[in-house]
Amino acid sequence: MEYISGMRDRELERYYAARAPEYDDVYAKPERAEDLEWLGGRLADAAAGRDVIELACGTGAWTRVLARTAARLVATDVVQEVMVHGRHAKTLGPWPRKAHLARMDAFRPALRPAGSDMVACGFMWSHLARGREAAFCSTALSLLRPGGVFAAWDNLYVEGSNSRIVERDADGNTWQERVLKDGTCQRVRKNFPTREELEAIGRPFGSTSVE
Repeated sequence: MEYISGMRDRELERYYAARAPEYDDVYAKPERAEDLEWLGGRLADAAAGRDVIELACGTGAWTRVLARTAARLVATDVVQEVMVHGRHAKTLGPWPRKAHLARMDAFRPALRPAGSDMVACGFMWSHLARGREAAFCSTALSLLRPGGVFAAWDNLYVEGSNSRIVERDADGNTWQERVLKDGTCQRVRKNFPTREELEAIGRPFGSTSVE
């Protein structure tokens, strides 16, 4: 989920708690099917035989993908409602036996430092406030053993497929207006960094690949 200056964004947490029952609807859009299939294969390959910590796991849609090949997996999120919903969501398939679920703040991980071969995080990067990306990288990398992999994946903005951007603030953050099925409307920060921006953020931390 989203954090500001290291503190949890309570409004966004409430939004995702309310969105839990429809959390995974975004994966059903036909125009995304090919990319999601490619991503699933890429993540399963990357996790093969590794000890994985997943940050901001949500309902566990990607937890299930990582668990296909990971040796061990700890899936974490700070929003309990999405984890509970995902744990029992029949549409996502059975919860993987090897995946341990834990509630945790991604910026203040209560896990053993440098204890993992891979840290994985899906669709959280775009919610980070501009200027907070390096701090998030530092926290994620602190959980890795030497030679470990930090994998973060997110979506690009596609007109007509994504919720429209309604505002850009003074810090360069872009904001969307999201409407839930019950009619509730929420303004959500959602940034779409360029390849060049991602490479620049990752460069101080070691070898970086943007695909």
